[in-house]
Amino acid sequence: MLGALGRLVAPDILPLHDLQDHWTRFLDYYSTKSVLTLKAEPIEATRLIHHLNKILAILVTELENVDTGELGPCLEFFLGQDILNILVTLGQADTPPGIRPIIFKLFIFLLEQVKYPLLYETACHLPLCRLTLLCSLAKASPTESQELDFLTLICDKIQKSPHLVQVFLPEDEKDGSKLGSSRSSRSSSMINLKQVDCLALNVIKALGEVRSKHYLATALLNYLDSPDYFISCRAMQNLINISGLECDESANALLENLVNSINSRVSSLFQSIPVGVEAGRIEELEVNWIQAHKLYSPEFEEEWFPGRSELISFLSFLDFVNNLVVSSHKLIAESIAGEIGRLLIHLYRGILAEETKDKELRCIAYICVTWSHLKSSLLRDHLTRNIFAESEFESSIFNQILEFWSEPGELKIDALRVFDSILSSPHQLFIDCLLGQYLEYRGYCVHNIAEVEASSWSDVEDERSRKISRSKSLSSQPNEDSEDNGKESPESSNLSRTMAPANIHRIVNLWLYLVNDELRLDEFRGSGYDLYIKDAGR
Repeated sequence: MLGALGRLVAPDILPLHDLQDHWTRFLDYYSTKSVLTLKAEPIEATRLIHHLNKILAILVTELENVDTGELGPCLEFFLGQDILNILVTLGQADTPPGIRPIIFKLFIFLLEQVKYPLLYETACHLPLCRLTLLCSLAKASPTESQELDFLTLICDKIQKSPHLVQVFLPEDEKDGSKLGSSRSSRSSSMINLKQVDCLALNVIKALGEVRSKHYLATALLNYLDSPDYFISCRAMQNLINISGLECDESANALLENLVNSINSRVSSLFQSIPVGVEAGRIEELEVNWIQAHKLYSPEFEEEWFPGRSELISFLSFLDFVNNLVVSSHKLIAESIAGEIGRLLIHLYRGILAEETKDKELRCIAYICVTWSHLKSSLLRDHLTRNIFAESEFESSIFNQILEFWSEPGELKIDALRVFDSILSSPHQLFIDCLLGQYLEYRGYCVHNIAEVEASSWSDVEDERSRKISRSKSLSSQPNEDSEDNGKESPESSNLSRTMAPANIHRIVNLWLYLVNDELRLDEFRGSGYDLYIKDAGR
């Protein structure tokens, strides 16, 4: 009775009206205070969080009572009034102080909890892009954790629906000034938001100077050198995920910025390694990029040496690059592998150029440890090509290492050992380059069989050919169907080509003369060649 009477006196407020009321009260805070007050008063001293929580609660309740995928009146108002864009501007300005992490958490909540697919709504695209690029403006931000949570959530959704990556690829005409703008005419009709725009002028200007072809990549690359290794690892994993999307447009947009950032990072990490690091210590380390932080734990204190931390950072990043190349779109993988192959050999050449024994030993150690961390076939292809590459002005690193074989002592041993290290994890192109250049000109294989066909067949082969010809002529009948005439027998289409004794002699001699006379001739058993022929005949 009393409940019914209460509803007559004070009827229930419609959810839409309640949401509009909370949003109006939220904006009133900014329109009634000076800029100095807004910049000084912490968010905990306001009721802004209360109003935002109420708005979110209304949206979630509404979506629980409507069919999945249906746009309710509250969510329609929320998107139609450009509320997300206004909230992004307040997050950019961080006014009042402390609201930025709240804004990131709000976006995360909406994307996780709201059943309606917000990423498909055009009204969400601009604020999401602006908030994504906001993550790229400052390093070591106090909100790094919330920023990575937001970016990771976006990347996860894109992995499930790869076409959504298009949202974060700017159109040609889109520039930073559009990303900096905050409000629509519909919002300004509710209340004067001029002051809200003024709060974020510096950030809007900074966004206007950003030139990005891939907003997500630009944001994630900002965390590669984060002092928090866990933040850096999460950013790297997200980069691997978006680099692996089967989308040529995304790969092309990602390419330039990603390759430049990785090159710069590899170069700076390598140059940060102390020049006095011991060559023998370099190869001791085997680093996994995800678990590299464990090498700093107390149990490894006894293994510390000058330059160890810098080496771990360098090698862990090489391991990440290896994983990136393995998982990436083919355009990205090829570009990164080519650039990294050139860069590493260029850095190692710089060490060899100083022509001191310590630096030469260090260069050999770097080549070995690089090979052990770059396991991708594509990376090893490019690394091999650059190891054997020669120019008009300098010999290849391969030839320079060969020259060390004539040096006495430790340098000679390490120069021999570098090939042992590489061949213990063999790669076909390296073996081809290592052996092929010496064997190719010796003519073990006749490429043009027609030139020697007459003299290369054995008597056995000739007899076999004659038998096949006789069998074919006997099986041919004049009254056979036309479709059967002219067909080759299976035997005739698979004739073998065994080499005649003359060719065998030539090849055996070529092989035998690869070794010294002392090794070819045996005072007890005679010529190794004769023994070989005897065994081959038997």
